[in-house]
Amino acid sequence: MNATSAILVRHAAYAQPADVPSAWLPHELLPKGFDQAKTGARAIVEYCEREGLTLDTRVESSTLLRAWQTANTMAKEFEALVGVPFRVSEWHDLAERGVGAAANLTIDEIEELLDRDPRYAVPPAGWKASGDYRLPFPGAESLREAGFRVARFLRASLAELNRRQHDHGTNDEHEEKVVRIFVGHGAAFRWASVALGVLDEDRLADLSMHYCGWVHVRPGPQSWDKLGGAWKYRATGEAITD
Repeated sequence: MNATSAILVRHAAYAQPADVPSAWLPHELLPKGFDQAKTGARAIVEYCEREGLTLDTRVESSTLLRAWQTANTMAKEFEALVGVPFRVSEWHDLAERGVGAAANLTIDEIEELLDRDPRYAVPPAGWKASGDYRLPFPGAESLREAGFRVARFLRASLAELNRRQHDHGTNDEHEEKVVRIFVGHGAAFRWASVALGVLDEDRLADLSMHYCGWVHVRPGPQSWDKLGGAWKYRATGEAITD
C-alpha cells in the first residue's frame, strides 16, 4: 500500500467578478475566505488525527493569489494546531485552466471578440464547462489539458515525497502515513481526478467543490482512490463559477 497521499483543497471565497471565467484571475480572498481557510485547516487536522495520518509540513499551492492566501492561512493554522513549522511552495502547475489572451474578460466579451474575428466561430453553448473546448487565443487551454497538467504535478510531488520517506528509512511495515496538502482550484482538481481515475467523467457535471472543500486521495496500483473528504453536489440549475 502506498503510504503517501494527497489532500486536494479548493481555495477559499474570493472577489471573483461577475460572469468572468475564474481561470487566472488575480483577485484576493474575501474576509470570509480567511475564516473558511482556518476552519478547513482545523477540519483537516481533526481528520488526520482520526485516521492516523501525519501532515507533511510542505503545503503545495497554486500561484494564483486566492490559492496562495488560502494556503498560507491554512499553514499558519496547521502550525498552531500541530506545533511544528509549515511552509508554502507555489507552483503554476496547480493553477486553474487558463483562457490565455482572453484573461479577465467576461463571457459576453469573449464571445463578442470571437464573433468579430473572421477566423473563428462563436463558441458552442456551455463552452466554459466543456472538457475539450479550448478558446482559440494564445495561451488558452482546455479543462482536460489543465486537469492533465495538475495530475502530472500531483504524481511528481507524491513521488518526491515517497523518495524522501524512503531515504529517511520510514518504509518498513510501521511506515508513517504521510499526507501532503495541495491548495488549488475546483475545476482543475476535478479534471485531474478524472485523469487519475478518481472520478468518472460523466459525473463531473454534477460535482463541484465547496470553498475550502477537500478530498483525500491516494495512488493505487492502477488508478488513484478517494479515501475521505467530500465533493459538492450541484443543485439543479446552479451556475458553474469554477
